[in-house]
Parts: sequence; C-alpha cells; structure tokens
Amino acid sequence: EQDVALVRFVSKRPDHPGGQWGFTDDKSVPTATTCVPDGIWHELPMDVAMAVMYLRSCKSQLRTTEPKDLLRFDSVTTLGQAQDLWNKAHASGYIDYKGCEACPTGHLCTRDDDQGDDPRGDQ
Repeated sequence: EQDVALVRFVSKRPDHPGGQWGFTDDKSVPTATTCVPDGIWHELPMDVAMAVMYLRSCKSQLRTTEPKDLLRFDSVTTLGQAQDLWNKAHASGYIDYKGCEACPTGHLCTRDDDQGDDPRGDQ
C-alpha cells in the first residue's frame, strides 16, 4: 500500500480561499452545473449552439479554451472553420449568459430569457 498514488478528480473549486473543494467521488458536495439558455436552439444555427454549449461547459469548469479546441467537432476540419465558429459563438452573447441573480456562482442558467439580462443587450 506504499508508493501508490491516490488520484481524486476535482468537481468543484472553492468559491473563496479556505472554502471546500468538491471531488467526483464525494456526492455530498454540490457542484456547479452548466445549463442551456432558453431558446438557444431556435435562435442559433445548430453548429453555433453546440459550440456555445461546449464553451459554456469549459467556462463553468474554469478551463481556458481557444479556437483550435473546436476542431474536436466532427463538422469542423480546419482551423479557419474553428475560428469562424468560435467568433460566431462569442458574438451570440450566450457564452457568458446568466439568466438571473438567483443562480449560484459558476452556474450558467436555463431560466427563461425574460428573467435576466438579454445576452445581446437588447433588453
């Protein structure tokens, strides 16, 4: 039992210094979730909506991303396509969309669009 590494995967970082860490094997610690903004599938082309969801998921996990990360999509085969999709996803305003003040930190909300700020500032 000596010299055996124990690996635990982090599911939630502390909200503040000294706060509690969450691990995937510890079900007692709530973790941030990534939600779908209401209406995204009707407003955006499917490939852009999928890119938005991927980038939102990365953001909620505090992972940094860059356009080349979108090459993992089957429909994206060149860096130029990845950059174009990246730009469209960011231009949609839905990557940072937060539906309401009731959402905890790190939670990207599914609440109706009329309960929060419009991601494009049209409200």
